[in-house]
Amino acid sequence: MTWSAVTADIITKLVRLADDGDGQAVFFRTTLTEAQKKGLTKEGVRAMQAIEASLLEKAVEFELIDSIGSRELERIREDRNLCAHPSLRMLGDVYEPRPEVARGHLAVALTTLLTHPPTQAGHRPHLHP
Repeated sequence: MTWSAVTADIITKLVRLADDGDGQAVFFRTTLTEAQKKGLTKEGVRAMQAIEASLLEKAVEFELIDSIGSRELERIREDRNLCAHPSLRMLGDVYEPRPEVARGHLAVALTTLLTHPPTQAGHRPHLHP
């Protein structure tokens, strides 16, 4: 669920940047809208998967996160994939992350992304004195 929150947050922030007139974000919003118009068709699902696959890169590009934050959030995506795709493990083992790992992922998502406003890093107010 943490990965779902991360993807929804990045998408929302990029759309808000587009609404504020950022040209590159407008292109992202157009791509997103086109994928959404396709709905739950095979093409729509593939288009949304492509968008999801590029979200961390977009978040770095738009300075919503830095490269270290991207690496930390990538770990969340990797664990999400292990949970959602049990066929990735040998012998039918199901990956069940320990509770402390799940809490750690949530802490990373909150401090790296979810608690920050939808502005580019260069325009964020300083959070530390």
